[in-house]
Amino acid sequence: MSGQHKGHRDRGAAAVEMALVLPILLILIFGMIDFGRMLNYQMRVTNAARDGVRMAAMGLPGDISARVNASGLKHLTIVADDPNPCTTSPDTDTPTSVTVTYPFTFITPLGPLVKIFDSSSTLGGSLDLSSTATMRCGG
Repeated sequence: MSGQHKGHRDRGAAAVEMALVLPILLILIFGMIDFGRMLNYQMRVTNAARDGVRMAAMGLPGDISARVNASGLKHLTIVADDPNPCTTSPDTDTPTSVTVTYPFTFITPLGPLVKIFDSSSTLGGSLDLSSTATMRCGG
């Protein structure tokens, strides 16, 4: 008889446990999705900056934005040395640099949570991913 009462008391415990664990599980899953996307976009921004500085080091400043935009990312901000030192003095010790910035936007509901932990992010939950590449003139 006491076994019957014990089963009756535990009724609904699984629902309570699920209600406690589900939000944490969802935050972890959404975090993995957005972190993977953010890492992918950071690598693409880094490669775009490397491609742009390669054009600048070869003395082709007009091709920098075309080469960076060939990465396929939209809304990039490109900042290159101005005037480009590789076109005025192609000395191999002169460095040139290109900085590429991309506004990354979260696709999961974690965007507003990012605002709590990162004061530099905007209200919509976007972060600026940035990369600077430097190379000596002449390659």
